[in-house]
Amino acid sequence: MLQVIDRYRPESGSRKARLAPDRVVIINDVSQVRGGATNVALHSAALLGESGIPVTYFTGDHGLHAEPRLRNADVVAVGGEHILRTALPRAALDGLYNVSVEQRLAAWIAANDTPGTIYHLHGWSKILSPSVFHALRPVAKRLIVNAHDFFLVCPNGGYFNFRSESPCALRPMSALCLLSSCDRRNYAHKLWRSVRQEIRRAVFDLALGAKVLAVHEGMLPHLERGGIPRAKLATLRNPVTPWHPRRIEAERNKVFLFVGRRLQFCDDRRRAIGGRSRHILRSLRSGCFQQGPVAPGIQRRADCFDERSGVRQCRTLLAEPERMGATTCFAL
Repeated sequence: MLQVIDRYRPESGSRKARLAPDRVVIINDVSQVRGGATNVALHSAALLGESGIPVTYFTGDHGLHAEPRLRNADVVAVGGEHILRTALPRAALDGLYNVSVEQRLAAWIAANDTPGTIYHLHGWSKILSPSVFHALRPVAKRLIVNAHDFFLVCPNGGYFNFRSESPCALRPMSALCLLSSCDRRNYAHKLWRSVRQEIRRAVFDLALGAKVLAVHEGMLPHLERGGIPRAKLATLRNPVTPWHPRRIEAERNKVFLFVGRRLQFCDDRRRAIGGRSRHILRSLRSGCFQQGPVAPGIQRRADCFDERSGVRQCRTLLAEPERMGATTCFAL
């Protein structure tokens, strides 16, 4: 991370001095872990703070969570809500351009920015909206944007046609792209996301400013196809702690393990094993273990056996979905 920051420091002075920014401002939709992007944002805040670098964590939510990794950071909270938890007219407008976010971040930059301050943007599509890019234009040369997905270039964020269930080879925002009903929900939502994407492109040209970090080398051609020059791209893989010092020959095992948030994967297991996959997983049984708060009376493991497929369907429910913990789904 510091090697990436070093590229934005002035050339004067020693390399050691250049590796010590005045402050790093981490910008993210939320301050509580709900996915990999936020986990990386919080992890980087902790590591930078432990290195003695001042950190400001700018979040779109209320910032009231007792997140220990932010104990050394100054938290600036907009106080917003996820667009899916907001009334439709307001969500549609704020999702396209959240004025409050722009005003709050622009005010912070005007009052606190220095030539040695680095800005690192993570998630922005759930609360912050394209307005965050407008506020960051004055500091574009010191901005790093993490591409945890493809929302920077692709309207539905995945280069994937959810209708045909196939990868998308279209150029984002081309005429063919705009005509394609590829969104998970419906075509109207695809058009709304396309408008949001056009606003993002209008307020901030990624070809002219900022450095974009992909979390894997395989993302680079897709980001470049979306209009980001290769010279503006770099790869910085997410930090990970291995479970074992040597490689596990998973291809020799008969147990399938999924570790992560509760996803549609868990609830749609029966569909996932349909067709040609059924003969492979017919004899497998599965379940979910939920780490995190559960509703009173709901067991941490609550599943039911599907006699036809031989698979246990995950049925673990949370009392507070916004506080979702990690879920492990497994088959054995």
